[in-house]
Amino acid sequence: EADRDNDFILDSEDPCPDDPDCDNDGLRDNEEPTVECITDSDCDDDGLLDGEEVTEACITDSDCDDDGLLDGEEPAPRCITDSDCDDDTIQDGDEVAPECITKADCDDDTIPDPNEVAPECITKADCDDDTIPDPNEVAPECITDSDCDGDGILDPDELAPECITDPANPANIGCEVPQVDPDDTETEENQDLTPTDEPEPTSTPITPVSETENDSFPWWIPILALLALLAITRILLLVYMRRRSPIITHIAISEIREEIQFIERDDMSSLNEYEINSETEFLSDTPGITEVKFTIRVDDGNLEHGTSSSSYLEDADLPSHDLQLGNLPSVVSINGIVSEIIWSIKAKKPLGTSFTIEVEVNGEWVEISDLTIENGSANEAPTIYPYCRLVAKTPFGLKRFSTPAPIGLINLEGTGESTPEAG
Repeated sequence: EADRDNDFILDSEDPCPDDPDCDNDGLRDNEEPTVECITDSDCDDDGLLDGEEVTEACITDSDCDDDGLLDGEEPAPRCITDSDCDDDTIQDGDEVAPECITKADCDDDTIPDPNEVAPECITKADCDDDTIPDPNEVAPECITDSDCDGDGILDPDELAPECITDPANPANIGCEVPQVDPDDTETEENQDLTPTDEPEPTSTPITPVSETENDSFPWWIPILALLALLAITRILLLVYMRRRSPIITHIAISEIREEIQFIERDDMSSLNEYEINSETEFLSDTPGITEVKFTIRVDDGNLEHGTSSSSYLEDADLPSHDLQLGNLPSVVSINGIVSEIIWSIKAKKPLGTSFTIEVEVNGEWVEISDLTIENGSANEAPTIYPYCRLVAKTPFGLKRFSTPAPIGLINLEGTGESTPEAG
């Protein structure tokens, strides 16, 4: 029976006989674990596309590690299958803050999260706000009490560390409040009141007290806050870039008609070895196409990037490629020209990201818009170069590059074992 989209599912059994990835989730229809998943890009409704799931079992399990968090809520891919991602003995779903899921000492106070005296102390390095870091407190009960002995004197203002927990113990030298003897007071009052010559007062210079001596502002708190902000910004930037990295998903090949003749051209590229991503799918296009098209696909639809300004007919001698792929069965053999290259990004919207096409020219990558005719002749046909790639440019000035894709003549042969038909 027929299998028009080459997804190894017979058309009579295929809900999408003309599309090998019916739900555009990055998985071919025959790789989906259940029939329902063929038309559902997020089969377990966990916020991750089926093609982004880390294991096949997670495609149909929204909480793959049973930690109480949906797979799409996990902060890192490795946490999807690890219920205690930071190995601190606290389940990821029980952590007090998302940033604590991957960090065993969430507030960097050298006290592991499960050893903190109270949940609110997990994210605060100074849990009682007494300017004494939690690990420097003299006793565990002082971590959550800024006046640990209840004597009305804050812990950092005590005369000595031993006074923090017991000011009235005589063994704690210097902690007792000086006592005044009443007899001494009466003796002073009954002293001889005979007037005596008082010495003339002498002027004593007043030394101003520096305000900085009493300045106990904890400057390390805003520094830690700044470092945390930088870390969060870096994580968000990495996530933004990762979801906008272009990946080659499809390369279409059009068979050449007999009336069109091309000349094979070799040794144009400096790429000594070229490897195709095993996830790239090769499709048979309509025969007789004479130009190459570049397409960018995002999660909410197709975004056309455009076609090259020069068709294959304007450069009769084309670069040629012989590819042998082990992930295709040996019965597959396609000869023709590359008619379309499709890139995909995982983000649903580009959000300021722009895209350009570059071609490989003598070992350097050059934007198509920057190419000039080599000899300066306006009548000379433009050259078709052997490889191209997609460049994603973010508003932050960073770039992400796809792997190279071949252009021109191509002879594709499968070297893998033939797969029996489904059903």
